[in-house]
Amino acid sequence: MQRREKHVKHILSDNIIKDIKYKDNDKFYQRKRDAEYDDYLNRQHEKLKMCIQIENRRKENLERNEKRWELAEINERNEREKTNKLQKMPFKSEKNKSKCGHDIINHNFVTNEEKQKHEIKKNAMLRRQNYLSEKTNSSYNPITGILVLFFFFVFFVFFVFFITFDIKHVNIYLKLFYTIVRRKKSLEK
Repeated sequence: MQRREKHVKHILSDNIIKDIKYKDNDKFYQRKRDAEYDDYLNRQHEKLKMCIQIENRRKENLERNEKRWELAEINERNEREKTNKLQKMPFKSEKNKSKCGHDIINHNFVTNEEKQKHEIKKNAMLRRQNYLSEKTNSSYNPITGILVLFFFFVFFVFFVFFITFDIKHVNIYLKLFYTIVRRKKSLEK
């Protein structure tokens, strides 16, 4: 029957002492005291290694935190310098300048190139509105491009023509209408 035991690996030390009593086929054994001492030294060495690892980890954490705090201080200092620089700027008020093209209080345009372009566009739009309103409020129809007066005149001429049946009068009315239309077009240009 085979024995099933857990064997602990024993680390051999350098100071193996040959014991005369237990010499067996040139195998060397340690005395009990020496083996205990070696185990004690190994345990102390492991403790020392663990302490060194903990100390190294502590130093790394300390350095990392120092760098982090140093970066935070640098960022804070940069932010402070930036605010100081902005406060010392002579044109600090221009930063909050209104993007509006006119003065809110008196509704006049501000003298600036961009504002002047805006004013030119606004004036052009007003001229266009006035022109179209003038055309729509007069006898001109902007959709067809003809004078509304013409329709009334044609209606009147046909009415007179059917009532009177006189061609001479119709020719006079047509000539009168054409002169009115020509004058109106010459005034528009």
